[in-house]
This record gives sequence, C-alpha cells and structure tokens, in this order.
Amino acid sequence: KMATITEVKRKFMFNQEELVDIPNLTPEQIKEHYSAFYPELINSSVRNLGLDNSSVLTYEFQNKAGTKG
Repeated sequence: KMATITEVKRKFMFNQEELVDIPNLTPEQIKEHYSAFYPELINSSVRNLGLDNSSVLTYEFQNKAGTKG
C-alpha cells in the first residue's frame, strides 16, 4: 500500500474573520504580523482547532480574558 501525500492548508481566524496565511511564518509570527492591524491580537492566544475533512488546519486567535485596572 502506497502512502498518499496531502497538502495541508492553514487558515487563521480572528473575530469570525479569516486572515490570509503567510507561508513560512509560525502561528505566533502570523499573530505578530496582524497585531499591527488588529492591536487586540497582542494579548491573544493561538488555539489550534485541528484539521477538517478538506485538509485545512485552522488556528483561532482568542482574546485572553482579563480585568481592567
């Protein structure tokens, strides 16, 4: 039995909006890049939602819960 190679695509979500993937950057680097456009990303965490049936690996940026001083 031969193994098949499936290309995995990445998808990054923030506030129900899909952010364009930048190849060769880690999820943390993607977060840093987009924090220039979405400052609330600075304090967010990266959550790996796993692979779907279409070989798409989805990451979600979630705001960390916190209290204001």
